[in-house]
Amino acid sequence: MACGVPIVTSFVSSLPEISLDAALLIDPYNIDDLALGVYNGITDEDLRQRLIEKGLERIKEFKWKGCARDVLKMFEKIKSN
Repeated sequence: MACGVPIVTSFVSSLPEISLDAALLIDPYNIDDLALGVYNGITDEDLRQRLIEKGLERIKEFKWKGCARDVLKMFEKIKSN
């Protein structure tokens, strides 16, 4: 997402929560689903542009400084217990 490319990712684990609507979700166990997702991400210009735009917006939620602050808060909470 940060590189400005359309994302095709699995709909299992935490990936849907991370990507929200900024990625094309596919069944990772279905090779046809994967192939179609990659094909559509490359050839469907409207889809491609939408995923790029939404991806660039989505990454604004993930900053190293914010992550470090959250981890520090967690450690401080654990230490105080």
